[in-house]
Amino acid sequence: MGIKNFKEILKNLGSPPKKLYYKGDISLLNSKKVKVAIVGSRKQSRYGFTILDCFFEDDVFKDCVIVTGGAYGTDMQACKLAIENNIPLIVFLASGVNNYTPKRYAYVFNPMPKNVLLVSESDDDYIPHKYDFVKRNRLISACSDLIYLNEASEKSGALHTADFGLQVGKEIACLPARITDYNYAGCLNLIQNGAQVITSSDVFKELIQSLKIKTI
Repeated sequence: MGIKNFKEILKNLGSPPKKLYYKGDISLLNSKKVKVAIVGSRKQSRYGFTILDCFFEDDVFKDCVIVTGGAYGTDMQACKLAIENNIPLIVFLASGVNNYTPKRYAYVFNPMPKNVLLVSESDDDYIPHKYDFVKRNRLISACSDLIYLNEASEKSGALHTADFGLQVGKEIACLPARITDYNYAGCLNLIQNGAQVITSSDVFKELIQSLKIKTI
């Protein structure tokens, strides 16, 4: 099913899609809750998985809408945790919404859980190409108020999401790690250039609260 009234949501994009397709709860796009994009490595480390688990356990995202890309690693962990904790979830896909990619995780959305929305700018059964994943990342950025990188190397695709976010004035936050940890080189570079540093659940909650105040 196509989305017609999305221009306001994606108004900051330099190249907005002509049409969006969706499956699930379309009202989430217009939610007044803070939208937090959770992105990161497809080969996420045990440290990354543990910390993201802790954030959900500590109710960091209790009053938010989670936005992500639905790929391996960080994305899929965010999807599963949002569904388990009944937190509204928007997933932007490189594939069509009826051809969920990666296929091994299609079961998560079949049947569709409540408070979940799948969105794509491609036809319902579209098979994605490599460049479609970068295109998808700009939609994640445009839809979110805050972009959080749970783990990212120097060449991580999550950095595209952060770059798009910076272009349209979105808040960027990163999880730090040891300077010798290759999987976090991208996060450390963003922190060096001014990204918010997430050092605890309380720090994360305070950042989200500040965004709530801005949107009132």
